[in-house]
Amino acid sequence: MYSQQSFLHPQSSDLERGIIRFKEGCKLNKRGEENAAQAVGAAFRGNKVSYEERSRWTYDNKELIKVITKDPLEMRELWQDCDEPWQFLQLAREFNRVCFLGETNEWKVGIGADSTASGLQLLSGMRRDPKGMQFTNFLPPDNPNDPPQDAYKEVLRIARRIVSEDPATEWLAQHLHDRELGKKILMKAIYGASTQTYRYDIKEFFQKRGLFPETINYTPHIPYLTTVLEEASRQVFPIAFETLTWLKKLWKIAKGNGSSAAIWTTPNNDLIHI
Repeated sequence: MYSQQSFLHPQSSDLERGIIRFKEGCKLNKRGEENAAQAVGAAFRGNKVSYEERSRWTYDNKELIKVITKDPLEMRELWQDCDEPWQFLQLAREFNRVCFLGETNEWKVGIGADSTASGLQLLSGMRRDPKGMQFTNFLPPDNPNDPPQDAYKEVLRIARRIVSEDPATEWLAQHLHDRELGKKILMKAIYGASTQTYRYDIKEFFQKRGLFPETINYTPHIPYLTTVLEEASRQVFPIAFETLTWLKKLWKIAKGNGSSAAIWTTPNNDLIHI
């Protein structure tokens, strides 16, 4: 769901999302309460733990939630450093009101269900690529309690394998663990980012960690790591990247034939003009 406004919408900051409520709520069935419990736990602990751990945290910390929601300012030290503090406070108050205290059975707070690299997810889904769908969590996990697949960590795992194949570059593997680095190419590939952009982002990543320019230098490391991370990204999402390449070729042909815009109609009869 995308909003037409730039403030107070589901893709905005933690503070903005933490004050959005629906005027009309919904009644929670057993599955709905479980989803709500998972949302509370994820806001406090982060979304890299399993769904079971998220909901268990909520129920195991019932008294903590009650204390926090009774006087949030006085108890701010208990929640201000959690993963998403403002959303946690909002969700905890709603869960306490609806599920613990039973003051009402009407839940009025939105619960997000984000995807991983949504553009690549869509391309993988449209092309029925099982690997790409797996790593964007398009397909359900083998075990319902398993944490979501992490495409960025998978990119880094493959990148470490690539650099380790050459004795001259295997030392770089120790610097390919931070999840943020795995996002540098994967998150921008779908938007047509250039190689120069990738190199700048990777250089900036190592600068912030005090590794550039002494441990990691521009030549030869930055171009090499850019190539490695791009190749690793292609291995995680092979069909999606194949589709991106095809679309670029199609656009090049269209421009060569004199087209100045691309126009198509979606299955919902929406006209797209770019």
